Amino acid sequence: MQGNRKKKLIKQYKKSNLKRQLTLVSGLTMLSLGTGISLSTYIAQADDTTNAVSISQSSSSSSSTTSATSQSSSSDSSISANSETTSVNSTEKTSSINVDSPSSSSANAVSETQSTDSSITSNADSKAEQDTVISSSSSASTSTDSSIIASTSSTNNVSTTSDNTTMNSSSSSTDASISTTTEVSTTLDTTTTTPVAFSAAVTSLLSVRVPDNISIGDSNYTHADAIDISSYQNWITLNDFLQLKSLGIKSVIIKITEGTTYKNPYAANQISLAEQAGLNVAVYHYATFSDSSSGSAQGQHVAQTMQNLGLDKNVLIFADMEDKTTLSDSIQPALYAFWNSLTAAGFNNHGVYTYISYAYRDQVVATVGKARTWIAQYPYTPSNGGYYENEWKNEGYGGWQFSSTAYIDGHTLDISHDYNGLLTNISNLNDNLANIDNISVSGNKVSISGWHISPKSTIEQNAYIIMFDSTTGKEIERVKYTPLQRTDVADTYWYIPNSAKSGFAVTFTLPSGYKFGGKNIQFVLRYSDDPNGNGNTTDIWSQKYNYTDNIGNVDKLYLNTNNVLSVTGWHAADASTTLKNAFLIVFDNTTGKELTRVAYTPTTRSDVANSNYGYILNASQSGFSQNINLSKYLVNGHQIQIVMRYSAAANGEGNHVDYWSKTYAIANANAAYVDSFSLGANNTLHVAGWHAADASTALKNAFLIVFDATTGKEIKRVAYNPISRPDVAKNGYANVYNAAQSGFSQDIDLGSTFVNGHQLQIVMRYSDAANGEGNHVDYWSDKHYIANNNSGHLDSFSSTPNGVLHVAGWHAADASTVLKYTYLIVFDDTTGKEVTRTGYVPNSRPDVVKNGYANVYNSVQSGFVKDIPLSSATLRQLKGHTIQIVMRYSSNATTGEGTRIDYWSDKKIL
Repeated sequence: MQGNRKKKLIKQYKKSNLKRQLTLVSGLTMLSLGTGISLSTYIAQADDTTNAVSISQSSSSSSSTTSATSQSSSSDSSISANSETTSVNSTEKTSSINVDSPSSSSANAVSETQSTDSSITSNADSKAEQDTVISSSSSASTSTDSSIIASTSSTNNVSTTSDNTTMNSSSSSTDASISTTTEVSTTLDTTTTTPVAFSAAVTSLLSVRVPDNISIGDSNYTHADAIDISSYQNWITLNDFLQLKSLGIKSVIIKITEGTTYKNPYAANQISLAEQAGLNVAVYHYATFSDSSSGSAQGQHVAQTMQNLGLDKNVLIFADMEDKTTLSDSIQPALYAFWNSLTAAGFNNHGVYTYISYAYRDQVVATVGKARTWIAQYPYTPSNGGYYENEWKNEGYGGWQFSSTAYIDGHTLDISHDYNGLLTNISNLNDNLANIDNISVSGNKVSISGWHISPKSTIEQNAYIIMFDSTTGKEIERVKYTPLQRTDVADTYWYIPNSAKSGFAVTFTLPSGYKFGGKNIQFVLRYSDDPNGNGNTTDIWSQKYNYTDNIGNVDKLYLNTNNVLSVTGWHAADASTTLKNAFLIVFDNTTGKELTRVAYTPTTRSDVANSNYGYILNASQSGFSQNINLSKYLVNGHQIQIVMRYSAAANGEGNHVDYWSKTYAIANANAAYVDSFSLGANNTLHVAGWHAADASTALKNAFLIVFDATTGKEIKRVAYNPISRPDVAKNGYANVYNAAQSGFSQDIDLGSTFVNGHQLQIVMRYSDAANGEGNHVDYWSDKHYIANNNSGHLDSFSSTPNGVLHVAGWHAADASTVLKYTYLIVFDDTTGKEVTRTGYVPNSRPDVVKNGYANVYNSVQSGFVKDIPLSSATLRQLKGHTIQIVMRYSSNATTGEGTRIDYWSDKKIL
């Protein structure tokens, strides 16, 4: 805003600093020689608390009007910057250095008189980062350029109108003071001066600091969240906006109007491009009003422009309060009139822009509150997290414009920092939110508490709660209150003004004879600009509270040991005043049947009385806590509802009022795991693990069933008593009823059942029958493959002349656990016939275990050394034949047939 004026000056000042210094020296020298003015200097000690450099000049001479140009042909010595198209005419001879706008070097005088004031001031603060502050103030009717001018006792008359207007000379003034950290007071005196004094004055003037040039996104500086632009920034493109967004800019604040006629001709395009880039868009109006009439007129101009631009009713609109014409004792009602014109058109999202030293700052800020004020103040070096950044945050301002010398692609921009969402959460700033925390009724007193937040509370400062009978359509009573502290609300809605002071706790006294019965009551939460709660208002209407209400809640429901259902909660009903019998009915929604009912005596529930349901007549005595025996019913996996009833009859029938709870799925968690599974000696299956099931509350008989998945048949079942497994409860199953007592470890004798090579499953079961049938819940384990390793080797094979066949080797087979009988069979592969068979007793072969067969059941006792007698005639017949030895384990002790497993040796030539 003001930064547009400053930034041109500073940019040109830096670019031609040396030239200006020489020009200034030359100008001052000529001034001294030509007029007899002398320079005297006072240099303060370092660290003086007052920091100022001032140049004052007095001249009683007069001259004809001289037009100021970039060459500055007059003897003026000021640093000035033009408006969006600006010229300067001087009516007096003054020392000046002119800095002209690129758009124009001169312009004709116009009848309208305006002036622009700005200042650069410095503060030395031991707590600060020792920044020197540029505090910009404009006392002219403009929102654009400003001038930095050494104060003189003569008058520089500057008239500016933004966006392609002209400047003229008339009776207004433009002042600026420049200060540094050492107080140097230089006075142009008409008495004599010395070269030393003159040199000191020039040195002081040339040592003035200028603000840092800031690259947007540089983490050394305060973070930039928003930029503001006007017609000066007509150069800005979509790519520029996209680049700004990538550097952390979230919002663009666009000037749309000034006074009662001016409209930014580039606003529509600037808004469109910003939105295309995904940036938030807010707008501002440069205010020049000083009374309610002009404030209202300018508000209407803004509203019409916003409508023509197609802006949403919720768009954030700032009033830029800096112009000299706004310095009026009537500025606050004038600004209210401005807001009222916008509100009448539906634009309710308001904010104020101003600067720290604006004379009526507190008055204009009060119209919206500090949280919705965008304050301008420029340190030379606005460091990240520095003193000034924190100062304005701690003051409670919503945003801070901290520099007008932020650069992008050779252009300068004003940049601002957001504190509370004012500049970044633009779309959410018109929220009107509330909550009623509690309503309670006691006799003819109705107490209500809660909170109400709205940005309009900064303008509509009278807070009311109105009790309204919506059945009759009449107000019952209204109570004015002072909002209470609600830090919890502020923590959530920090971006909404007054959220920290939004609470209420009021009590209504009902009119004599007023009856609630059968009526719908609502509460209106209101902010108003009228002390009586009328006028302009912002309301939220509560839900309707019916005083024939019937409300209940089950706080907790769970199935306990021995199938006992534990239920706690409350049931509040106005009808309980006549229906005196309280019941809880357990209804099985899965089967569509009532299971059981119990009568109870309601207990005290002060929490209900203090809640939103406190208005119900028996709210304070509405509690219940009951244990209901469901031992006859299996409800696990079923959907259960609790019917809360008040009845006129002792059995719960007759006239009654019911409140049905939500549906509860009765836990039917069923989890299990087989930790170990192995087939041991004598065909004994060892299994260990756990089975946790909510249904075990009713199903008390635990079983393990061995199921052969290969044959599809049950092999065996055994009953067991669950053992302690605290690890199960600790590892994610604590909510399952019997998790802590869910373990098992069983040896199951499979007898002669041959399972090697089969897949077995363990079915873990809880049943209500002693034999494991009846109602039951099962958990099936994974399939376990029963090992069926079968290996052997013929180490030696030979025959003797007298008819003995000698064989030695080993045969290891898992099936030997059940197939106990060992055989060696001589098979004539040449004829395809068995020659003979013989039994043997396996001997020790530890080498077999060591050589890769340790996992085979009988490998350590798998050896054989056997002489098999054959007749001489048989040997002669077998001479030259191919022989194999079949190593066998069998279930038949006599013949070696039956269930068996064989291993055939390599072929041998006899």
